[in-house]
Amino acid sequence: MTASANHPVRVARWDEESIRRALSEFVDGWDRWPTCEEFAVGGAKGLREVVSRLHGPAWWAQEMGLPGGDRPSGGVRRWTDERIHATLAELLGDRDTWPTSREFDDAGLHSLREALRRYGGPARWSQEMGVSWTPSQRPTRRREHPPSPPPQPHRPWPKWTEHTIALELERFLDGRRDWPRHVEFVAAGQKGLYHAVLKHGGPHTWADRMGVEWVDRRGGRRWTETRVRQGLAEFLSERAVWPTRREFIDEGRRALFDAAGRFGGIERWRREFGLRRSPRPVRARTGANRHASAPAHPARGRQRHWTDARIAEAIGPLVDQLGRWPTKREFQRAGLRNALKAAYDHGGSARWRAHFGVSAPEPVDRCSMLSASQMES
Repeated sequence: MTASANHPVRVARWDEESIRRALSEFVDGWDRWPTCEEFAVGGAKGLREVVSRLHGPAWWAQEMGLPGGDRPSGGVRRWTDERIHATLAELLGDRDTWPTSREFDDAGLHSLREALRRYGGPARWSQEMGVSWTPSQRPTRRREHPPSPPPQPHRPWPKWTEHTIALELERFLDGRRDWPRHVEFVAAGQKGLYHAVLKHGGPHTWADRMGVEWVDRRGGRRWTETRVRQGLAEFLSERAVWPTRREFIDEGRRALFDAAGRFGGIERWRREFGLRRSPRPVRARTGANRHASAPAHPARGRQRHWTDARIAEAIGPLVDQLGRWPTKREFQRAGLRNALKAAYDHGGSARWRAHFGVSAPEPVDRCSMLSASQMES
């Protein structure tokens, strides 16, 4: 098995959706979870590291529907005599001959083959395992197989639009009450539909649009909007002020706090339950700390949880001012770099242009501008 030619997209800040997209591209065509070395050879060392930090390889291997994610953390095995003996016993089974190098590699045991050289070699271990081995052993010749059928003509991916996505999802979700996992899309041959959903608003948007419940399976619990609402109703009873994050944690409700952030954001739930914001301590603004206590620019402050409502609220004034969709430079000059990135993550510029009813900016003819400047000079 060789590393995928489609290297995963490198992003500045990884989250679960970006990891899922990158893994879907990297493991496309694999029938097992890649080793740490195979991630590195495929140019995805950073992806392997972030997978280890968020949920771990075993969780992601199950999410991708691949076996082999339960190898020791870091991709390194500490080969002892007991581990070598147990692994060889599983590999050999009922056979009476020593496996070839190719058979070790096909079983994902290249590191075992290298470890055997340091611990006596095949001569020692074949004798201990009771199988035959000769130094001149060569890989057995493969059996002749009947000629493969002629390749089928390439079927291009459909050009996904919101209409075609809705039609395909209606067929795929028939009879379901919750949103499927990524592995379910892949098993049903709907990987293209899954990626189309990501590019046209994301799973949250389409789950709401198709009338099924979005299920967040992080934290060892199936979080749904109904469960978040029930948990908050129990925790917030007899409160008039929204608790701080520290209060959630001290009461053992950190998972509830995180789930509320993923299902619309804390501000949404605070307004729904009609609670006041927690008062923030006011620092004295005197002398040297006057500038230090000034509010941070929204584009440079703490990262926000972007929802459709917040995106529209952030970029709406600039769109109204220009009467068209702003250019990337105009977003940056207005301090809306993060809002533009959030708009790309929530459906892309085409969706938001349609939302505001504006057109794209006119392309700049740089050649004519250069000619005019040369004439003036």
